[in-house]
Amino acid sequence: MHVDILDTQRLVATGEHCAFTSICKWRDTWYLAHRAAPFHNILPKGDIRISMAGASTTKSLALDWDVGYVDITHPVGDVRDPRLIPSDDALYMMCGVYVPQYGQTLSDDSSANLIQTMITYTVDGIHWAPLRAILRPNVW
Repeated sequence: MHVDILDTQRLVATGEHCAFTSICKWRDTWYLAHRAAPFHNILPKGDIRISMAGASTTKSLALDWDVGYVDITHPVGDVRDPRLIPSDDALYMMCGVYVPQYGQTLSDDSSANLIQTMITYTVDGIHWAPLRAILRPNVW
């Protein structure tokens, strides 16, 4: 697919660390996923924000990103590196989650944690399933 960039617009200006974006179009809506955290570090932990955009109500080519957003969080882990995967039946989002080693607490030292590949999905674009582990720990 060839894409021409016609315009840019800032979507987030909270002062948070925002990175590792993924974007796709699914069922006539654009989805943009990025990690949001106070810093790049593992602590304090970050989450994934998925913003949605529909066609603009004006005659411009700009997208209307005010449709809403969803936060994907983990109860004890630092969520990062989202990858949106559209399919006919659902929109999937795969990510990495730093989780504590067994019996430990989450550490800012990545080698003291496990990295767990996880996945979630939506069938309506609004409600997302809880994150579920896939693959073995430290396989990313």
